[in-house]
Amino acid sequence: MRQIRANDLGIAAISFVEGVRDGRPWADYLQVIGPGAVEVILTQLQGWAVSTDVGLGQELIARGARRLRHAHSMYADLTDLPSAPSAPPEGVRFTPVDRSPDDIYPAMSLAYPPGHPDHPDEPRDRDEVMATDLIPLLDGTLVGPLMPCSALAVNDQGAVVAGVFVNDFKTVPWVTEVFRHPELSVPGTGGRLLRHVQLQAAAAGVTRLGLAVTDGNPAQRVYSRLGFTVTHTSFTVVIGETP
Repeated sequence: MRQIRANDLGIAAISFVEGVRDGRPWADYLQVIGPGAVEVILTQLQGWAVSTDVGLGQELIARGARRLRHAHSMYADLTDLPSAPSAPPEGVRFTPVDRSPDDIYPAMSLAYPPGHPDHPDEPRDRDEVMATDLIPLLDGTLVGPLMPCSALAVNDQGAVVAGVFVNDFKTVPWVTEVFRHPELSVPGTGGRLLRHVQLQAAAAGVTRLGLAVTDGNPAQRVYSRLGFTVTHTSFTVVIGETP
């Protein structure tokens, strides 16, 4: 349900879907519906994450907001996929997500090196990532249940080299993680694994799969090749925190 916030004159200025992001209250899909929207956001949404269009996001940054992410939502139609399975690279097999968080963490933690658009702005220790990201994704408490089409790529030594997680996000099958170990896997492993997940999802009756990709991430080209198309672009900022 959309929430409405009014300006000082009592006129509706913004609407948004309320949620939680990274432990903060989150105004998602925020739209301007009346005068004074920027002032309403800056005064009434202190400490909130705000996702909106690029223009408003940049205006909020100019007024002191901190950028979190510029991302594109993409969706793929799974009703007309090739019937042939996606073969893993030599020396690798695709498996369900049947490994422990401890086994998965090394590949996930190294997937976004310095210079990558998704490299964290500040270092995060293992315990924090495990407690706030990985374990909640796997047990379904972060965004929704992990779906059976999710998969890992495992090498002959038993190490996890890549992964694709799909969670049921408010009844929408959503790719929440695509990661690849930069040293233990060959280029192309992530794309092949994602195609495998698409085929698994389609076989289970899923007709549409969504994901978000950070602007500038070269993986967007892979997603486009696999049938994902951009449907929405958003800018997410935090209000009231020093950049």
